Amino acid sequence: MNYLGGVCDTLMTLIQRDPDIFNVPPKLFEHHMYVNRLQLMVVNGLSNARGSIKAKLKESLGKRKKGVKTQPQPVSELGTSLAVPGMEIKGSHWA
Repeated sequence: MNYLGGVCDTLMTLIQRDPDIFNVPPKLFEHHMYVNRLQLMVVNGLSNARGSIKAKLKESLGKRKKGVKTQPQPVSELGTSLAVPGMEIKGSHWA
């Protein structure tokens, strides 16, 4: 998972800088064990997101899925399918 190293480091820096935005208690960073667990959660989350994005992009671009050729998906629909549950994506995001 080397490809996630730089992104994970950057995200961990952002979390440490503004822990309230990420709903992380600032005291967590005083305990090395908890920082390691948080970093593992970040890496797993990034890996899962990458896998989801890759799969949905392939599907959207018309790659074969179970022998059925799919049509390209509009970017607004693709963005909605990739969003975190409960996140509202509007067409204006892509304007």
